[in-house]
Formats: sequence, structure tokens, C-alpha cells
Amino acid sequence: MSLKENIGAVKGELSKDSELLEYFIRAERYLKRYKKLLVALGAVAVAGLLAWGVMGFMESQRHKAVSAAYTALSANPDDQEALATLQNKSPELYDLVMVQKAAKAGDTAALKALAARP
Repeated sequence: MSLKENIGAVKGELSKDSELLEYFIRAERYLKRYKKLLVALGAVAVAGLLAWGVMGFMESQRHKAVSAAYTALSANPDDQEALATLQNKSPELYDLVMVQKAAKAGDTAALKALAARP
């Protein structure tokens, strides 16, 4: 019986090997057929990841510049360069600073002008 078991085991291994070989042949056919499409998808994916990284870096730099400008305005409220940076890079924060300045000075005309802006 051990000879029969050995022959059965060898047949099982051969059938597994042939199935694996069949799978690789099918995969190779698909790769040959869709090679250009796969390369294009890979290139698009790499370009997308690169663009995502660059956009994240640029956003981080913008946040750093806005933070530095706001810190400079906290130290010196009359810093025109910091105000210009806030106005260009973060209009919402610029409006908030202007409202804060107008409220501190009690300037109701400036507050009304800021409220009338879209």
C-alpha cells in the first residue's frame, strides 16, 4: 500500500504543479495583452501620488507663512507686511484680524464695512 500512496502523492504534486504552470501561463497572457494599460495606470498612479505630495507640501508652507504672519501681528499689530501676507494667503484670518482691530479701537464704521463685504 505504501507504493500506491507514494504514487498518489506524486500524482497530486504533479497536478498541483501543472495547475500552477497553467496559472502562470494565463497570467502571462493577460500581462502581454494589457501591458500598455497597466503601464499607463502605473504612471498615472505615480503622477497622482507625486502631485498629492507636492500639494501637501505647498499647503504646509502656506500654513507656516500664515502662522508666522499672525505671530508677527500679535507682537506688532501695525506690521503691514504681515497684514499683506495674511490678506494674500488667508483672507478669512485677515478679516478676523481686521474685526479684532476695529473692535479694539471701537471703530463702528470699519466693523460695518467689514460686515458688508461678501
